Amino acid sequence: MTFKQWLYEKKGLSDRVCCDIISRLNRIKSIMRVNNVNEKLLTKIETNQEFQALGISIKSQIRHSIRLFIEYKKATNND
Repeated sequence: MTFKQWLYEKKGLSDRVCCDIISRLNRIKSIMRVNNVNEKLLTKIETNQEFQALGISIKSQIRHSIRLFIEYKKATNND
């Protein structure tokens, strides 16, 4: 099950919201120059200047996206 499928089926999110969450994950992966999303990333982003320059709402949405992806990995044992 892909992350997008999991968001749609298990969280009941619309296709548009699923795409937004994935887009935010891709954005932070690009900003941080990482491929792996995990709990450590939540801490690391707080010291990144590019992340800090984002608006409060965007930062919150990115954090939420990271938490959802971590939850997905745990739920599907997809490390």
